[in-house]
Amino acid sequence: MMLTPQEDALLQWAGRLSGATERVARLSEVLLASVFPVAQRKPQDSALNNDGSPLQVCVTYGEQGRRWRLLGDPAAGVRPGETRLGLARQALALTLQATRSAELSEVCGTMLAMAVPAQGLEAGTLWLAGGLEGGAAVYANLRWGVAAERWADVRRWLRAALPDPAAAVAVVDRLEPVAQVASIGIEGSGLRNARVKLYWRLREQATFSTMGLPPFWNAEAGRLAEAVNEGDGVPLSGLVMSASYRMADGSPADVKLDFCAHCLSRTAKEWAAMLRKGVMRDEAVARGVERGEAEVAFLGVGVGDHGGVRANVYLKAAAA
Repeated sequence: MMLTPQEDALLQWAGRLSGATERVARLSEVLLASVFPVAQRKPQDSALNNDGSPLQVCVTYGEQGRRWRLLGDPAAGVRPGETRLGLARQALALTLQATRSAELSEVCGTMLAMAVPAQGLEAGTLWLAGGLEGGAAVYANLRWGVAAERWADVRRWLRAALPDPAAAVAVVDRLEPVAQVASIGIEGSGLRNARVKLYWRLREQATFSTMGLPPFWNAEAGRLAEAVNEGDGVPLSGLVMSASYRMADGSPADVKLDFCAHCLSRTAKEWAAMLRKGVMRDEAVARGVERGEAEVAFLGVGVGDHGGVRANVYLKAAAA
């Protein structure tokens, strides 16, 4: 068996709610490259979730309505890291094909060649995502080696990936003294709509202005973020920030805050209440969380360059 009963149940639940049961099943097989018996998997085999599970279902709410994606940490448990990385690269190629995103193959390969160690990482070198309606993403784990060297890798990659990297590199220059890079990524279905992504965690408090981020954040996003982070709030280590830039011209596309649900210690009932509010207002997903069919792993609040606010709810399998 390659998935736990809880992971399998999460996929079946997502298939029912999205109305795409077969698509969810096929895409999850591609993303996860599950060749390792689940009985031998260990929590340290994947850094995607706090409990080591290698799967997430992401539901996005915003101007385009409700959209579904699957995220996976391919070949979780396989050792050595070099073998796992090879399987993950194969899974990336299949994911791009399965999501009609094969045009991104070369740029994704370049990113990995410039940013990840050839020997791979035992906790996972890259994560993959696929949209049920098309489009894919690959994220490279940069939490390895010397932090300053990773920022240098990011600069080199941005200069190679973007026709005008000035805006993105300027943000990196402001971030390096106050933050640790977590990952980089590419999202989209083709070169015209692809975006490069930067993810980081702050080492100390910093404002959007201090970080040099574009002034997209607005009152609606602020209210939603405050609602998510109410109470004691997450520690800095539980907040992942990101910014994206269009691959076509290097212009800023959005900013996002992802709050670690595990760090917020809410009950399932409390998370369900939140999912019934604001831009989400999703009774079906809220009911699933309340019943224990899925658990909130992260909740993200993003704003695009035109001011549109979105919420990304990242769901993982329920605890055994």
